[in-house]
Amino acid sequence: MPLLKAVAKIIDQHRLIEDNQKLLVALSGGTDSVCLLHLLRRFASRRRWQLVATHINHLIRPRNAERDQQFCEELCKQWKIPLIVETYDIPALARTGKTGLEETAREIRYQVFEQLARQEECDRIVLGHHADDQAETVLFRIIRGTGINGLAGIPRKRGRIVRPLLEFTRIELEEYRDHHDLPYREDETNAQLTYDRNYIRHKLLPQIRKRLNPRINRSLVSLAEIAAIEVEALDARTDKALAKVRTTTPGGKIELAIDKLTRYDRAIRRRVLRRCVAELLGEQQGVDKVVISRLESLLEVSARPVALPGRTRAERIGQLVVMHHMRRARWELPIVSRRTRLPGMKMSLVCRPQTYDGEAIPRIRRARQVTVDKEKLSGSLSVRTVKDGDRFVPFGMTGTKKIGDYLTDRKIPAVYRDEIPVVCDQKGIIWLAGFEIAERVKVDRATQEVMRLEIIRHKR
Repeated sequence: MPLLKAVAKIIDQHRLIEDNQKLLVALSGGTDSVCLLHLLRRFASRRRWQLVATHINHLIRPRNAERDQQFCEELCKQWKIPLIVETYDIPALARTGKTGLEETAREIRYQVFEQLARQEECDRIVLGHHADDQAETVLFRIIRGTGINGLAGIPRKRGRIVRPLLEFTRIELEEYRDHHDLPYREDETNAQLTYDRNYIRHKLLPQIRKRLNPRINRSLVSLAEIAAIEVEALDARTDKALAKVRTTTPGGKIELAIDKLTRYDRAIRRRVLRRCVAELLGEQQGVDKVVISRLESLLEVSARPVALPGRTRAERIGQLVVMHHMRRARWELPIVSRRTRLPGMKMSLVCRPQTYDGEAIPRIRRARQVTVDKEKLSGSLSVRTVKDGDRFVPFGMTGTKKIGDYLTDRKIPAVYRDEIPVVCDQKGIIWLAGFEIAERVKVDRATQEVMRLEIIRHKR
């Protein structure tokens, strides 16, 4: 089947791209990306696609990088496709972050693709990875150590990123390129064996092909396809488990109900833990199996807290495993409107002044809504996080009490305390939100005007 029809079939079969969509196409100038852009251009008018190309100048080979950029600019001008060029000093970023060139370049590429897709309002990000890339990726991961997710290799579709050429080999793309006499740029670093991927491509795979399996690429691609099917099934089970065992606090801490989680088999438990760590870190990359094994220990009663990457931590609190960032949130906002959104929290503070009708005020501890005497408030109001040494006189008491001691008496774990707002006037705390008002602002028989304070949690 000609490549054009085969690619069209893959796009439709897997619903990679719909009609009337705007596409951001990655263009390096190499054979795969040039063929990809040429194919999409041939489909564009019939499918009513709007194409935008992007080229990232990594400055890894300054002179040739400039030529690659010029090539992409001339090609897009000739094909009448808008081109967005982004330049990043990858060698400098790699030195600063103490990471490898390949890893840094990859991370920057995906960040830029997502940023440009949002900026240009693109529906899809289209990349030119092919079957040989898939084989090399799977073998690379096997060598370094991987689980079943890693064996699944490069996904055909993830979020708005799609890869319509993943079924096709480098040779098939080169034949298409030569048949249509397409110009292209050869990346000289592709031959440098100092890069791990190049060593796998030019040394390791040829040796395996010669001595062990002449169809090693196809075997690795087949392994990725099988693993991807199983990963999809496991992900579906993991999604259902997460919906039952996970909750998220207003400040973004992840809570897992231990009694519910331990009902699942170990494979699903580990996937739930891995997914939660990745969510906390804001990363899609794999989580070290050692970390997951240590997290499993938290399902035991006597387990100690577990340090996680990126200054995060997991600890057992009662029948919950709580994952959170170790840094404490600190903020303070003036209350200038009826509704104040609390930073970094899925909560808002609502303040409503009202005329007091003499109704009895219910005494409910840990209430999300309270009423205070408006005339007893001093100056402007603000809302902030708890500070070390904070004190107030709780309702019904005569002496001051430290906020920390008050919360300890009520068995509130320290990990949650940076999520408890305090509302203040010019004299100090008037409400430890969700818990207690200060004695000095209570409603009494002389009260004529009141202020109703309420904490509202957002579902999203």
